[in-house]
Amino acid sequence: MHMPVRSTPRVRVQHLPVATAVSVACVAVRAPPRGLLDGRHLPSKTKSEVDESRVRLSRVVLYEACKNARTHGRSQMTLNTVDPNPIPPTAEVEPIATEKASEDSSPAELIEWMLHRFTGQRMVMTTAFGMEGCALIDMIAERADRLKVVYIDTDFFFPETHDLRDRLAERYPHVDFVRHATPLTPEAQAKRFGAELWKHDPDLCCRIRKVDPMGEVMQDVDVWVTGLRRSQSAARASVRAVTWDWQYEVLKISPLASWDRATVWKYVQAHHVPYNPLHERGYPSVGCTHCTRAVKGATIDSYSREGRWNGKLKLECGLHGDGI
Repeated sequence: MHMPVRSTPRVRVQHLPVATAVSVACVAVRAPPRGLLDGRHLPSKTKSEVDESRVRLSRVVLYEACKNARTHGRSQMTLNTVDPNPIPPTAEVEPIATEKASEDSSPAELIEWMLHRFTGQRMVMTTAFGMEGCALIDMIAERADRLKVVYIDTDFFFPETHDLRDRLAERYPHVDFVRHATPLTPEAQAKRFGAELWKHDPDLCCRIRKVDPMGEVMQDVDVWVTGLRRSQSAARASVRAVTWDWQYEVLKISPLASWDRATVWKYVQAHHVPYNPLHERGYPSVGCTHCTRAVKGATIDSYSREGRWNGKLKLECGLHGDGI
């Protein structure tokens, strides 16, 4: 049935912290719009197709929001969006004071804002069980009744990493630890690409065993929570607490962005958070067995990317895009 095209106004959200404006956009669009997306004008669409339409619409809104933020500055943004239920062009969305968050917010404040603002959204935390991830799990688990934590198992984890996963699951019974991995076994990978792919093409190995599986996970995610920190490396220096992830097209929140490893270590000690004993043996970060080495002189309260992909120029696996 032919439907007339409806004119739509421009709705502006001005002078809001980036985190608040993006969250307003995300949550507002997720609310079932009257008429257009609730199925009354889409008799041939299934519920899943309608839900997909909502997801696509919300991502368009966030895309425009972040694009405008880049144009007009990181501290403010102007959001232009198409509303299926037009309201007067002069209307403005005013955030509730308790919902404000900024780059200067503490991890605890960001987590409380995140849990409140995105209630009902498909929120997932990912981790490889580094110290930052363990601390973040503890912080969120303390404040949330449920938490989904996805880890990408490369099939090359250290035994200590597997053991840590089990200890965390025992410590936090309300946290759902979900394993995801490529269906390509190490044996099949060797047969297809040659033995020890991580040596002659580490980027391809990471893509097969980490990046592609992560992309599969992100298909069902609205809000992605990570343990990234700005001081971890030069490539991570621009990490923001709340941002739009262009690689996976999800809202990305990194509550620990402003912390350093010493602060993370103090938190882990104070709260008796389980951590990988390899940190005590000179491993600032822990990845796959074939590509991670101990770093001489490394201390448990310091962090570096040394020891990863030893002998290669490579320092990141690509999970977070932009060279990270």
